[in-house]
Amino acid sequence: MNRDGGDFNLDRDTRLRFVTLLAELSSKFINLAPGEVDREIEDALRRVCGLLEIDLAVLWQWSSANPGVIAPTHRFAAFEGLAAVEPLREEQFPWYRDQMLAGRTVAVSSLEEFPAEATVDQESCRRLGVRSNLCLPLAVGGEAPLGALGFNTLQSERDWSDAQVSCLQLVAQLFAHSLVRKRQELSRHATATRLQAGADLAGLAFYEVDFDTGVIYVDDRLREICGIPPDHDTGLLALEFWLQHVHPDDRQFVMDQRQQLHDGKLERLYVEYRFLNPVRGVVWIHHAALVSVREAGGRAVRTFGVMRDISARKQADEALRKSFAEIERLKDKLQAERDYLKAEIQIVHTHGEVTWRSAAIRAVLRQVEQVAPTDSSVLIRGETGTGKELIAQAIHQLSPRGRSVMVKVNCAALPSGLVESELFGREKGAFTGALTRQVGRFELADGSTIFLDEVGEL
Repeated sequence: MNRDGGDFNLDRDTRLRFVTLLAELSSKFINLAPGEVDREIEDALRRVCGLLEIDLAVLWQWSSANPGVIAPTHRFAAFEGLAAVEPLREEQFPWYRDQMLAGRTVAVSSLEEFPAEATVDQESCRRLGVRSNLCLPLAVGGEAPLGALGFNTLQSERDWSDAQVSCLQLVAQLFAHSLVRKRQELSRHATATRLQAGADLAGLAFYEVDFDTGVIYVDDRLREICGIPPDHDTGLLALEFWLQHVHPDDRQFVMDQRQQLHDGKLERLYVEYRFLNPVRGVVWIHHAALVSVREAGGRAVRTFGVMRDISARKQADEALRKSFAEIERLKDKLQAERDYLKAEIQIVHTHGEVTWRSAAIRAVLRQVEQVAPTDSSVLIRGETGTGKELIAQAIHQLSPRGRSVMVKVNCAALPSGLVESELFGREKGAFTGALTRQVGRFELADGSTIFLDEVGEL
């Protein structure tokens, strides 16, 4: 179906003009931005069809969403009034589809030239008003075609000479390379966008070090996390800055881990450490890195990694740790108060409110009212049974600490060997038999009042 000669041959002048056009298109399509490819293809179709007197040119691409459909993405019509070209299903052009997927060029000078197995395709062309057609697969480097480029005459039949076919195959190759490059660029851009979005969401900062060229790349987020000055853009200045500002208490550990990564003893580096940011002070950093290129001898040539500011997490962890410690302390104190109150409940108290008639008691109670609001220690003296504990209770109840339990200690009843642990508490394992931590009476009375009865017996 490829035929030599015909009604429209390329004369010398037309060939020269086409070669000039192809050279111009080739230079224009080199390094063309993805957003400009479609416009330039449309313009190129217009110029090619105008030069070769082709009525209709359509660039088709297989749908990624529906592989059984090929959609028109670029179109040129030599005259107005043609209906819009609709996507085609493979059952409308099964023979064409097989030829394109096989990478074969199809040149049909007349609808009567279709082979017997192409009856469906013949009828489809007739319904569309096609009189002759040249269909070229759009493929690059032996890959499966991404679509097809069709040139059609609608008013008269045409023989497609080898010269015409060769010229238009060059156009198809130019379009195919541009479309593949556009897809690759868009795919890379989409991947980069997703990675950047993920990095932004995770708060990741990126860097790459090339020890052969002596250059380090760091992104803006890493500069912010580490506080790298703007003038540290050349050479390895940013790396030297990082090395100098790792917290002294963490530097040796971080350097050891980094050396193991460079020596190949670690496949990946994962480390958390403190960093001295010149502006923000101490920040906590989570650092992950790996070696991407090594020499034959194993020397690290290129490394890259990510960093993340985890200061907020570390502060939250520390606050949580302190909260747990405070809860544990309060729990121990509450348990000690509970044990103390249980012991006190078992004691029968025979006193009531202080009542008096004498001027002496009235003078004592005036002194109680004077001393109660203060934080002073008070010495209460008197014979046994004269009400020293009642006076202590009165001082406590009138004081700002009156809502808490007053802790009472009978010093005369304390064994000499346990005075210290009873008054000041003990830690678990402080001595033989200390199986648990014990809160001392002074700690138990924190924020309240402690009454040391018979203190002279200590």
